[in-house]
Amino acid sequence: MTQAQARQARFEAWQARFGRIGALLADFGLDEASFLDGLDQVKHGCRQAWLARVMTGFNGNLSLRLGEHLMLVTASGIAKGHMEDGDAALAKMDGSLLAGPALSSETAMHVAVYKARPEARCVLHTHPGCLQALSVKLAGRLGGMLDMPLFEAAMWRPKLAIAGAFPPGSQDLADSVGKAAEKAPAVFMEGHGLCTAGTSLAEALGVTEQMEHLAEIQLRLI
Repeated sequence: MTQAQARQARFEAWQARFGRIGALLADFGLDEASFLDGLDQVKHGCRQAWLARVMTGFNGNLSLRLGEHLMLVTASGIAKGHMEDGDAALAKMDGSLLAGPALSSETAMHVAVYKARPEARCVLHTHPGCLQALSVKLAGRLGGMLDMPLFEAAMWRPKLAIAGAFPPGSQDLADSVGKAAEKAPAVFMEGHGLCTAGTSLAEALGVTEQMEHLAEIQLRLI
């Protein structure tokens, strides 16, 4: 089987599970290739986040813009380190499902971040262990996160905003994160985890790794 035939088989397998989307993609100026490329990026991004241990087990979620009006979103309740093609859904930018499995319960948060940061092409939500541990250590003083006498910290600390503690998947959480994202590309959700936005998947991942790296340093200093 040629590479082109293998890609066609993947597309047909996805449609066999979730319905035909060729005409739908065409309505938005997209095609089979852009859809499959997006799927590959989503799977790669989740795998990289899992390898970096900022995603573990079933936690976290990732979305990727396809063109200007659609996005791919990780499905609810999947193991992010071992994603398959059928583990991502196609949705409108308002968060409504077009085709695929059930959307992540935190899709509304992704929608809010894209509205706050129109340049974003990827939104990544993770549960980085060092950031979470640091937030517990600094309970009631989260404004002190990444506050260290390091040039690196001085450069990255302004890129981190704080959102209040709201139930995961709630509209209150989405609204809080969206408002915080207007100020910074990275938002730490109190008692929860991190959300980053980037003009690319690589940027969203890089910002996540940077914040976790600095949190690890600060934990050693406390």
